[in-house]
Amino acid sequence: TIYLHFHRVVLLLIYYSPKDNVAPLVKHILITTDARTDAEAKKRAEEVVAKIKAGTSFAAAAAQYSEDTASKANGGALAVYNKGTFGDAFDQAVASLKSGQVSAPVKTEFGYHVIETDAPAVKLPSFENEKVRLTAEVQKNKTANAFSDTVNSLNELVVDSDALDVVSQEVKGVQVQTVKGMTLSTQHPVLSNAAVKVKLFNDDVKNGDRNATSSIQLPNGDVVWAKVRDYHAAGVQTLQEATSRVKAKLVEQKAYDAAKAKIAQSLKDFKTQPAASVVAKSGLTFTAPQVFIRSQGLPRAVERAAFSQAAPKTGQWSVTTALLPTEMVVVAVSNVNKTTSSALTDEQLAELSKLYQQLRGQQEAEDYVQYLKAHAKIK
Repeated sequence: TIYLHFHRVVLLLIYYSPKDNVAPLVKHILITTDARTDAEAKKRAEEVVAKIKAGTSFAAAAAQYSEDTASKANGGALAVYNKGTFGDAFDQAVASLKSGQVSAPVKTEFGYHVIETDAPAVKLPSFENEKVRLTAEVQKNKTANAFSDTVNSLNELVVDSDALDVVSQEVKGVQVQTVKGMTLSTQHPVLSNAAVKVKLFNDDVKNGDRNATSSIQLPNGDVVWAKVRDYHAAGVQTLQEATSRVKAKLVEQKAYDAAKAKIAQSLKDFKTQPAASVVAKSGLTFTAPQVFIRSQGLPRAVERAAFSQAAPKTGQWSVTTALLPTEMVVVAVSNVNKTTSSALTDEQLAELSKLYQQLRGQQEAEDYVQYLKAHAKIK
């Protein structure tokens, strides 16, 4: 399998625009015609307008005269103003009023309304105060757009030419890499991704398709193109074919068991004793401690071992072992930083969700392969 790993580029443009207008607060005083004639209702509404112009506050007038029980206690303010609720005449009056202006009586099917609108003052922040946020926002948007456009352009070149080196010719620093003997259980920082595996082991490839894939998006935002040069279907090996691999596996397992037995007492001591004292008497040498998160470069076996450990008690370490192709390593966890989801941004949560889906896909594929190996009949 050959593949190409393409990283995103960054462009920056600064711009500034005001916030959207805030919807006005609509207040009204309703004089109904339920217990009076139309003329009497209109006259009463006109009297209310006159009192407001003479100095009575709109809220006081609403409390005294309005017959809309839902709004009069709130100074006549409507909890929610939706166009069409009181009819076109009411909506037209609201649209024509300036902030703080009181309307003449407006007739609707409910009676006569005296209307006032208040448009909250919108305080626009200065450019200097918003510069950092705007720069970051625009940088993010421009990066995403430029990266997407570049990937689309490169994707056309790859698909049309059925070759990956066209990308390395267009983008400096990009190289085509080759991996031999790739299987479903192979651990690889890029090709082990579930989205990539789907492209490498689908039915089209099994049936002879050797065309380069279209772009494959990785959880970290990078893009990969892959091309299968040769495919060997899984099958049963003869004893002669499998003997060397079985022997190598048995030797590796025996070496692992022997190494683990050699430090068994130290592993037991780590569970009950301070880490410093265990390290001093065990002779084990640990590398300088570092902080890691999932998929941050640790070998897959080491990552699984580390993130399966319980949080250690103060002064102690949670310790286990992991088997690598040519060695056994002791994995020690000295502290666990349990970052809560509330401390993460929406973008970080989305990326974590994709990452966990990828890891789950890898685990399911590997578990299925191990199941098949455990139940296969070798003749």
